[in-house]
Amino acid sequence: MNETPMSMAEVDELVQQANAAGKNVTENDVITSSLLDWADFLLAEGLEGSYFSAHLNGPDMTITDVAGAVVATITTQDTDWLAAFKKAPRQTVLAIQTALRHKIDTHEIAL
Repeated sequence: MNETPMSMAEVDELVQQANAAGKNVTENDVITSSLLDWADFLLAEGLEGSYFSAHLNGPDMTITDVAGAVVATITTQDTDWLAAFKKAPRQTVLAIQTALRHKIDTHEIAL
């Protein structure tokens, strides 16, 4: 995914494009992939390298280091990140950005 969708209409368009190209994807696949790609981009940008990875588990987004250890968690108020995105896409993307930047700035996530 090159760009993070900011609306459900953009998600639907990405699903249609992928399915037209022979890939079998759902809205949830696109949202999950997009949110993880966005978090990974922010982590790589904020820490000048891909030393950390984001993972979704219900309402939690965990951040792991290269050894697989959890170094931080951000949590949505919704039942999970998919529900949060479906209700408010732009705000969910911004919430991830704000939370990760705070954790990087306060050195909760650091090299």
